[in-house]
Amino acid sequence: MLKVDLLILSAGYGKRLIPISEYVPKPLIKIAGVPNLFRIIENLQNYVNHIFINTHHLHDQIYSVLTKKFPKINIIHEDNILGTGGAIKNVIDKSDSDLLIVYNCDVSTDLDVIDLLDFHISNKNDVSLAVQSRKSSRPILFNTDMHFLGRKTLLTEGREFGFCGIHVVSKVKLLNNPIDEFSIIDFYCKIKDDIKITGFNIHHNFWIDIGTLRDLEYTENLMQKKACQYV
Repeated sequence: MLKVDLLILSAGYGKRLIPISEYVPKPLIKIAGVPNLFRIIENLQNYVNHIFINTHHLHDQIYSVLTKKFPKINIIHEDNILGTGGAIKNVIDKSDSDLLIVYNCDVSTDLDVIDLLDFHISNKNDVSLAVQSRKSSRPILFNTDMHFLGRKTLLTEGREFGFCGIHVVSKVKLLNNPIDEFSIIDFYCKIKDDIKITGFNIHHNFWIDIGTLRDLEYTENLMQKKACQYV
C-alpha cells in the first residue's frame, strides 16, 4: 500500500488579508471561530502518515499554537520563503512516503481528497492538479485529455482552468531542480514533457480561495449560515 504525506503551504505573508494578517498569520485567521488550517488538518490527518507545515511569516505564533494542539505535526521554518516549489522539494527531501498531497492553507472546499488520490493512482500520474473551469488571474491550460500544457500566457491553445491550490505529487524529478526557491507551476511548465501531469476537474465541488478580505467575509457568512464544516 502506498504511503501518503501531507504538506500544508503556510509560509506566505497574506498581503491581500492586511490588516488582519499583519498581526495574525494567514493559517490562523479564524473562519466561523476556527482557523482554516485546523479544518484541513482534522479532515485529512486520518488519511496520511505525516503532516508537514512550512512557515515563515509570524512563525512563532503558528509554532506555539500547533505544538499544543497537534504535537505530532512536522513544522518546517523557512528563514527565507522558498516558494511553492521550494517548499515541496524541501519536504520531499524529508519524507519517506510515496505520494505527497500539497494543500494551500487558504483553500476551503468540500472535495474528498480520496477521490483525487484514486484519480492520481489509477491514471498513473506523476502530478495531479485539482482545477476548476473558472476565471483566474493565472489560468493554466490542458488538452482535451486534461494533460497539462502550461500557463495561458505562454500558449494560445488549450482548455483554460484555474488551479485550486490542491494537488498530489509522486516523488519524481523535483529533487533534480538545483534551485531552492521556485514556483511549482512554473517548474511543471518546464518538465511537462518529461512527466505525466494531469488535471482533475472539481467543477461539481464547492471551492473558494480565502485569500482576500472579501472572500474571508463571504466564507464566514456561508459557514455560519449553513453550519458547514468544509476543509
